[in-house]
Amino acid sequence: MASLLGFLPYAVFGPAIGVLVDRHDRKKIMIGADLIIAAAGSVLTIVAFYMELPVWMVMIVLFIRSIGTAFHTPALNAVTPLLVPEEQLTKCAGYSQSLQSISYIVSPAVAALLYSVWELNAIIAIDVLGAVIASITVA
Repeated sequence: MASLLGFLPYAVFGPAIGVLVDRHDRKKIMIGADLIIAAAGSVLTIVAFYMELPVWMVMIVLFIRSIGTAFHTPALNAVTPLLVPEEQLTKCAGYSQSLQSISYIVSPAVAALLYSVWELNAIIAIDVLGAVIASITVA
């Protein structure tokens, strides 16, 4: 179910998001996407302080985060050729793909390690901080 909710925004909204990204300020889209991700995580963190997180709420937040990522990814992909010299684009794409693949492999292990050491709301708060820092660096 979680995988479906994570993929659904790309499948349903992907073509429309691509058009929006092409027609609007990509920098603002990336900042907005990061802030949506941070806001969703913040809600989860606040609720986790007061009660055990219901599964349905985690699923909704996952869906909202996926919408943010569905906007952020094409905006970043569209901006990359403007930031990287043309002769370096292939190398940059290779590095990006390698890092993404490594993160898919390493992330579950890191998440399990963090979860064994810290409470869930602390881990979510770190994720929120990361999204806020990302939006600040883009600004």
